[in-house]
Amino acid sequence: MSRAFHARHTFAAAVLVACAIVALPAGGSAQGRVPPLKLITAAPATGTACANVAPRTAVANPDTAAARRLASEGTDAALLGDPATARARLEQAVNSAPRMEELEYQLGRLYEEQGDNSAAAQSYCRFLALATTATDSTEARRRLDGLSGQTEEASSVVAVQLRTGAAYARRGEFAAAAGAFQAATNQSPNLAEAYHDQAAAMVAQGNLDAGRELLQRYISLRPGAPDAQDVRRQLGLLERTRFSPATAFGSGLLPGGGQFYTRRYVMGALVAAAAAGGVVVALGEETEIRTVTGVDPNGIPYQYEAAFTERPNLVTGLAIAGGATLLGAIEAWWWSDRGQSAAKRLSTDTAEELRSDAEVGRRNSVELVPSGRGLAVRISW
Repeated sequence: MSRAFHARHTFAAAVLVACAIVALPAGGSAQGRVPPLKLITAAPATGTACANVAPRTAVANPDTAAARRLASEGTDAALLGDPATARARLEQAVNSAPRMEELEYQLGRLYEEQGDNSAAAQSYCRFLALATTATDSTEARRRLDGLSGQTEEASSVVAVQLRTGAAYARRGEFAAAAGAFQAATNQSPNLAEAYHDQAAAMVAQGNLDAGRELLQRYISLRPGAPDAQDVRRQLGLLERTRFSPATAFGSGLLPGGGQFYTRRYVMGALVAAAAAGGVVVALGEETEIRTVTGVDPNGIPYQYEAAFTERPNLVTGLAIAGGATLLGAIEAWWWSDRGQSAAKRLSTDTAEELRSDAEVGRRNSVELVPSGRGLAVRISW
């Protein structure tokens, strides 16, 4: 295979990669609009009766063997210090065999150990409904009573703080709303929903970094929350605000640097490959045998063949390398700037949502569950 053939194919590959750099951002931008944050603690009401706890959805053919296997995996994960996996496996176990009372009790204990007192209380209530004469019934009732041991006064204080935060938010006084929600979390550090609503107030006033940290706190406490998918999309968008468009562009002057700065490593490797392909094209040599006429010492002309080596694609290759680098830098700037703009739009949408969310308490059933460690919120969506 000739060097000219190799150079032409390397050139074609580099051009294709450079075109992909331009095409990919357009495809990656079609992810839909991220929904705004909403209040979920706007109208709490007290009460902890098991009568309010609905039974789990019945399963026609429960797989008890699979449920026990999942429960065993959950127990192992808890022992190995992986609470998220432990919770997920036990929840899968209970949902696959909702009539196995021992699994419901085991899940309640896990919830309690993780500080999710609302979910723990519900699991204990479901366990008691399934196994009223079981040996562990007394222990389950004792634990349920312990979760309800907080004084009504403390319950009332947090309820007022949550209502106050919601009222401020609906008036557009987001700093005051965030302060009220923070007071609620200070009173009850495991009240995950109050972290969510404080995050909503922070995002609404444009404090995106604080909002991101509070949302991370919320989702760590409630990984299986009904709005978990939306929250993770919101977190993904807020993460993009950490990257400066100017820094992304400056880093991109080193091929792929802008993408590596924004933690998009595959894209960064693509840009670097395009630039490297251009350099290969530029340095590609071609050798040609030519007939040359010379003159000997006696002045007699003669002809001979000589090899001449050239780099015919030097300019083209350098143009490809430079173009790929510049396109990569522009793409990194574009991606970062677009993320900043989308985050600002999320802030605006959230502010509008909170101001118009006067009916949130009627749409959602929100219940404060007092506990020995603080307060929890039980929500029906």
